[in-house]
Amino acid sequence: MDIGRDALLPRTVHAVTDELRDLLPGDVEEVLEAVAMNAATDESLRVLAALAASGETVYPLRVVIAAEIEEKKTAHVEGEDILPTALQLVEPVGWEDVVSFHVDDAKAANDVVLAIGGDAAALERVTDDEDLMWFDVEERGRLIEYFG
Repeated sequence: MDIGRDALLPRTVHAVTDELRDLLPGDVEEVLEAVAMNAATDESLRVLAALAASGETVYPLRVVIAAEIEEKKTAHVEGEDILPTALQLVEPVGWEDVVSFHVDDAKAANDVVLAIGGDAAALERVTDDEDLMWFDVEERGRLIEYFG
């Protein structure tokens, strides 16, 4: 998990993009940010599912790391079924750019396990009913301890 690394490594990330603004013209920034956050939360679940499918042991909680990233550190993602929030992080991002962490409550772990295993009802519960808890970037050490 990246929380314990020196930097966030390149990967798919989600943000308020021009494509998202074009799709939702007139929406306030908070709404656009919520859409990007939801996409990142869903991406976290997809990553957990892929890791579990490859045989890796995963800690069954969704984690979203919110950061202010310079545009030059990202690239557009091309392809079918790409969300309008998706970007490719092309350079590592330091912790000084992170503003907050968002993590499932431990009570969601069972539903996350079921959801990444393909249980549709658990997926619905996780995506519709379970909000992520907010942590300040200064609580990174606490999260590192929590995730071991």
